[in-house]
Amino acid sequence: MLLVLDDECNALESKPLKSLLAEVLRKTHRWALLLCSAAPFRESLGFTKVVSVKLEGIDAWDSANLLLRRVHRPLEPKDFMEPESLSQGRAREQLRQHNGAMKLLVMSQLLAPLGGHPGLLCYVGSQVYDGGPSLRDVVQEVSSKDKEEVMASLELN
Repeated sequence: MLLVLDDECNALESKPLKSLLAEVLRKTHRWALLLCSAAPFRESLGFTKVVSVKLEGIDAWDSANLLLRRVHRPLEPKDFMEPESLSQGRAREQLRQHNGAMKLLVMSQLLAPLGGHPGLLCYVGSQVYDGGPSLRDVVQEVSSKDKEEVMASLELN
């Protein structure tokens, strides 16, 4: 059995909660505990060792794939570059194919400012729709803000 705790409110700083978790782990067999927190948790829970693992963002290819699953329209050349610097024909041809769009997203490094953050990638993709802003503009807007603030505002909606 897996028990997952997201320690967004720093409840793991509470001694009674740490004692309770240590007791649960001591009295049960084959239980695993996944503690998610912004700060590393390095204390043992009773006799149970705790291992901190920092999670990194997803790679460029997975980022491109996730974004392409979230956009609400096919990507266009204007999503990648300024309209006056477009090579319309070649870019349009590459974008017609899913793999071409993925390759352009990875090679352009357009998504790099999002740091492979799945939540930000999903949000950015949701903002790309018919009549809406270009992907380039949405990425610039989101990357100009604090990532944590953007994610917090999404959770409130």
